[in-house]
Amino acid sequence: MDSNSELDASHEMSNSHGMIVFVRGLPGSGKTSLSFMVHDSFLDGRVGQIDPDLVDKNNESYIDFCRHLKLTNPDVDEKLYMYRYLLGKAKSLLSEAKIVIWSQPFTGLENFSYTIEQFRNFSSIDIGDILVVDILLDKEVARNRMKKRKESGGHGPDDEYFDKLANQFQKADILGYNYLCLDTSFGFEEPLKKILEKIKENA
Repeated sequence: MDSNSELDASHEMSNSHGMIVFVRGLPGSGKTSLSFMVHDSFLDGRVGQIDPDLVDKNNESYIDFCRHLKLTNPDVDEKLYMYRYLLGKAKSLLSEAKIVIWSQPFTGLENFSYTIEQFRNFSSIDIGDILVVDILLDKEVARNRMKKRKESGGHGPDDEYFDKLANQFQKADILGYNYLCLDTSFGFEEPLKKILEKIKENA
């Protein structure tokens, strides 16, 4: 996306209220890349990214959060600490009228629906402020992308866990929220354009 388009995105939506965009898909589908592109389309700092892969677990704020959670809610499974951290961060951004891009596989609809409900009950958000984006890419194409990323020093699950995620993945169109189904096989320009159009509609 060129700089003029970025300026336009910031200008046209400068007075919009908070919104949350969930970007779902298998590892290697392009979730993080697309989320960064949405973020970079706004020059006014209105977009906040939520992604477990972007959290530094050695960061003081994350360590303090985990320490506090363990003290105040000792019964919470430590496996859920990251989720609780991301949820709190997303709500904080929304309270500042930010556009939140949450990138994560969210393969099963039951747990994903639970996450959405946390925002349905959040005072600054209504159903029209929620957009669900499914990136549906051929399983083997996504796997190959992921393997190349790992060969270059990046992250990614092993084949067994990747297959588990692929088998669990369900389209979210049946949930009834604003919805986009995108394919990144031929690049990101068109998927990015469609997401920005949806955000603009909500402005």
